[in-house]
Amino acid sequence: NEAFALEIGGGYIPPFFVQKLEPVDLLRKELALINADNTLFALADVGLTFSPLYGKMAVFGDGIIHFDGFVSAGVGATIGNGAAIIHPAMNVGVGGRIFLTRWLVLRGDLRDYIYPQDKAGISTLQNLVFGSLGLGFYFPLDFDYQFEAARVNKNG
Repeated sequence: NEAFALEIGGGYIPPFFVQKLEPVDLLRKELALINADNTLFALADVGLTFSPLYGKMAVFGDGIIHFDGFVSAGVGATIGNGAAIIHPAMNVGVGGRIFLTRWLVLRGDLRDYIYPQDKAGISTLQNLVFGSLGLGFYFPLDFDYQFEAARVNKNG
């Protein structure tokens, strides 16, 4: 079914992208409201996307761009430096794709990773919400539809 897709993903958060903010440090150190024991630095997941919204748009009368909107859900793991290095995780998201070719897409999405984290023997549920913009690939790269419409020849 063309409305469903299997996806595999992951990410790495380099230490130099971590920004120290004064209000966060206050909550973390003085009030102990934010877990300072664990720092998340990677994640991986596998999930399913469902694309209920799709369409076409004409560009300057010469080309047609295909696009779709999707919702996604999956399971995976987050990797940190705390007592437990790997935490099970689930994610939910929403996004869209613009098809540059039949197999190459420009995609953007907003996701929420939900995972447990321990501090002083107390387990809490953490949320990591982030947006992404990237390229996606469909395999196989070359394919034929079973019921592809006849091509129109402009020369007659």
